[in-house]
Amino acid sequence: MVDQPLRDELAAFVAERDWARFHTPENLAKSIAIEAGELLECFQWVPDAAPERVREELADVLTYCLLLADRIGADPAQLVRDKLEITRQKYPVDKARGSSARYDAL
Repeated sequence: MVDQPLRDELAAFVAERDWARFHTPENLAKSIAIEAGELLECFQWVPDAAPERVREELADVLTYCLLLADRIGADPAQLVRDKLEITRQKYPVDKARGSSARYDAL
């Protein structure tokens, strides 16, 4: 999912700027929400946002997600796998296929 060299590069970027002290889990979570809002803003008045801007905002969201995972000592790939297993159980194929209904409505 996310290779170690990229995670190392991101850590080096933060270390070079001495930003790690600002990267508390709380601050990183806030930053994810802020950047997600900026991503959503790309689509605020148009159904087809500018692809370059979407990529930039998505990169910001992903960057803060990776930083938070690192800060709490979690492997991003394992987080996704664990949540995928929970979601598989919550939305069994025979009930969820082709439906956008919430799990409690299945």
